[in-house]
Amino acid sequence: MPALRDILAAYSNHQATGEQVWRALTEHAGWHVPAAFAIKYLRTTTSQGATVFADEVPTSDSALILFTDPVAAGHADGAPIGIFMHAFSGVQVFQALVDSYGCVRVNPHSPKSEGWYIGQDAFPLARLWAQVVNLEQAMMASAAEDTVPHAEIAAHPGFLVLINSERLPITLNLAQGAFAVAFTSPDRYEAFVAKQPAENHGNLKSATLDGATLCKQLQNFDVAGVVIYYGDQKGLVIRKEEFASVIP
Repeated sequence: MPALRDILAAYSNHQATGEQVWRALTEHAGWHVPAAFAIKYLRTTTSQGATVFADEVPTSDSALILFTDPVAAGHADGAPIGIFMHAFSGVQVFQALVDSYGCVRVNPHSPKSEGWYIGQDAFPLARLWAQVVNLEQAMMASAAEDTVPHAEIAAHPGFLVLINSERLPITLNLAQGAFAVAFTSPDRYEAFVAKQPAENHGNLKSATLDGATLCKQLQNFDVAGVVIYYGDQKGLVIRKEEFASVIP
């Protein structure tokens, strides 16, 4: 069973969190999507392959149907859902969600434990997760090239900056000085806090800021810059003199 269906099954057994599922859905790179969706919203007519089901009959809830992999798609053999193309990333798919769809149904012909439902009211959350993962991938690429994706950082709406009970930045001492600490998403923040001594948890808080505001506000504090954690033990260092490149 592929990793994503493993996580969906774990969630149904109360062994995975909602955030773990959202991250897995968004990081997944093998989505099977309706050809009409790929052409209209992903703006492509090419893919790694296509699967032809029975002639499409629109669902009563205007659902966007997605499959995680060939096995899940195979469970839908003969279903009236038209032509599907693969393989697309979760970032591509979730960035393209539009309200002309009433919901998203993942693996609707598989066992219930391997499925997922996204109501239209959760589309903004799906698009936010796409932005998180897209940013983290940009940071990973920039780390390899020794660059900083200033524009992507400025546009990200959901950084969590580490603060204390007095709402002052908690700093990390590096060779270059004391750096504020921020995270790309709640699960990155929670993973960091979980590794700290239990007696310190009460003094660890977070504030949510977009990237431009984060850098603008940190200019008012005695910090050498900020470390943005985007993965397990992976952090991108932005020096204070670089803040101007992030602030519009």
